[in-house]
Amino acid sequence: MAEETKGTRYKLKLPPVTFLVCLLIAGLGWAIVNVSKEYSVTLSYKVVCTELPKNVDSVLLSDSIVNLTFNTKGLNYLNPKFSEENRLLFLSVKSLIHNKSKKSSYTIKKKALNEYIQEKAIFEHDFVEVKDPEELTFYLK
Repeated sequence: MAEETKGTRYKLKLPPVTFLVCLLIAGLGWAIVNVSKEYSVTLSYKVVCTELPKNVDSVLLSDSIVNLTFNTKGLNYLNPKFSEENRLLFLSVKSLIHNKSKKSSYTIKKKALNEYIQEKAIFEHDFVEVKDPEELTFYLK
């Protein structure tokens, strides 16, 4: 009788281990599918002005934060470039206002800012668009 009890115990342990292995495989499958999906996310970036024109000491902005939309695979969002401390958007003031008349303020529309970011390949192929603001004004001092 004791031998039957041992055999029964052994058979009872196998189904839970099998279940856990199947659960682990299902969990890994779910994670792989969700990580490989393409996602769209909007992140806030702080604007940093670079390459100031001659005779300009500083620049004030109408908005110091811009919201940018990105499309990329789920795992790529773990990339350090998307971390909060690395969310800086460097804009060359000289490049953005190069063909404008000389004045103390310049307004750049969202469309022109989108083109600038794509042309300079600041964010590689992940960048989609500037979500807001609709326009960004530079006040030169």
